[in-house]
Amino acid sequence: MRCQRCQLENIPGQKNCIRCGSVLEIRPETINIYPPRTAAWKKPLRGLLRFFRRSRIISDSRFRFNLPLPLKTFVTDNLLGLALSVIPGLAHLLQRRFKEIRLFVFVWAALLFAGIFLFGGQIGLTCIGLAVSVHTFIALHSGILKNWDSFRKKIALAVIIAISISMLYNAVPRRLLPKLHVVYSTMNITDYKIKERDSLLAWDYSISNIPLPQGTLVVVSANTFQGQIFRHTAEIMGEIIAVGGQTVEIKNGFIINGKPLKQSQFPIPDWLKGIEFSTTVPDDCYFINVVYNVGGHGVKLDSSYISQICIVKKNSVKAKVFMRWQPLWTRGLLKVN
Repeated sequence: MRCQRCQLENIPGQKNCIRCGSVLEIRPETINIYPPRTAAWKKPLRGLLRFFRRSRIISDSRFRFNLPLPLKTFVTDNLLGLALSVIPGLAHLLQRRFKEIRLFVFVWAALLFAGIFLFGGQIGLTCIGLAVSVHTFIALHSGILKNWDSFRKKIALAVIIAISISMLYNAVPRRLLPKLHVVYSTMNITDYKIKERDSLLAWDYSISNIPLPQGTLVVVSANTFQGQIFRHTAEIMGEIIAVGGQTVEIKNGFIINGKPLKQSQFPIPDWLKGIEFSTTVPDDCYFINVVYNVGGHGVKLDSSYISQICIVKKNSVKAKVFMRWQPLWTRGLLKVN
């Protein structure tokens, strides 16, 4: 007779559970004279193991471990179910229990789609977090908690699984799309319909030798800059103002080879306003407009920092921005005039 508390199969006629001591209720509808059948998802694995044993490729002694009964039950019955739950609903489907969680699988899929579609904003991040929560519930529902009596252990296990699934959600996109970058705009560019803090998509450009035209938005690694007094992130978005061989002047705006550039397409950041500057860009470099915040107190930016910050080697460009992603109403491919 199965104990309703710890799920242990006791000897028929037993009044108390051998493991936990709970009183066993005798109900005619729960008495089954036949032994429990093997789950459908276990049969192929047991058949394969039986084949190896008969072929003497492996022996039973190699697979005998003296584990405590709760841990042994956890390893044999629940660990594989948890591994299969990496794909929500797969363990339940193989156990023919999919109807129990099909609504949750639908909710998970809807939240994941919304999170990807709105990625880059607070709503998208919230949807991804909810998808992780529903995924965790589906994994726990596969039966992994049934042999854990302690409430603290159940909470600890749920937290561990949630953290593991969160790490999985963070790692999978990086594996599937390693060349895709998500960056945030640091400037307002009217002609491109881009505002500060907008989310942009960029594609890896480091392996390409094709020169980029003026006005291209690019992603540059922050460690390529030599200035240490500036506060920055790992990746910085910038705009190519001039290419190799061109003369750059700054006089209340950018002037390239004596021709002023449109402020609506090539805005000058605050830290360059009021500074007069002139230089010729080396052939293997770009002059890139970037927005910096001063990290030290009492430091005044002047023309001595411009060459150090804005002139960047061509091979230091990591990615090329190709799409406006967030806000949703501005989403579209980016066209350089």
